[in-house]
Amino acid sequence: AVTALNGEMHQLLVEILGTDDHIVSIANGVDIEGINQPAEFQESFPAMPRNDYALYLGGLTDKKGVDVLLEAMALLNTSGAAIPLIIAGTGRMEEELRAYADANGLGGCVHFVGSAQGDFKRYLFQHCKFVVMPSRTEAFGIVALEAYACGKPVIASEIGGLSLLIEDGTSGLLVPAEHPQALADAMTSDAICTIAQDPKTLQARVEQYDWSHI
Repeated sequence: AVTALNGEMHQLLVEILGTDDHIVSIANGVDIEGINQPAEFQESFPAMPRNDYALYLGGLTDKKGVDVLLEAMALLNTSGAAIPLIIAGTGRMEEELRAYADANGLGGCVHFVGSAQGDFKRYLFQHCKFVVMPSRTEAFGIVALEAYACGKPVIASEIGGLSLLIEDGTSGLLVPAEHPQALADAMTSDAICTIAQDPKTLQARVEQYDWSHI
């Protein structure tokens, strides 16, 4: 058998194999109870805002589009509308991304905090305003499920698995990939604030992806 994460991948496999006789759909899962274990701020955490920040959590690689996110932040900073952003993750583009942030005066609003695991990861999800996923390609998007599990909306590129997980205007906002201005507009929109006010609806969306079901 060959497993497919979602309908899009299922169709791709059908095109490759010429049949769907041995394709089994099994989505990725999330530990809902685990990600929701209360996490308090600890002095060992990096210096950063403690609440109401935008959160990016993932690898610092080209396919994740963090450079596009920083371009959006530069636009917001120029217009005086920048909000705090925490970037949690590591990767081969880290030095380049940090240099861009410094060169564009983003040191006061963009916080690189390194890899996030355990209590630190839970704290970041539980205390953010929303999660941002500016990916150029994404087969599924477990980070989106983890955000929902914590009652947080997601702003993401309208591509691949993200366009299947995120209902635009209901569970988050979808924007064109590699479009800094559209991403900046979404991050400061009234729409994302409205969605964030209904965490229970967001949490209900992820129940089917709990590992007990998967």
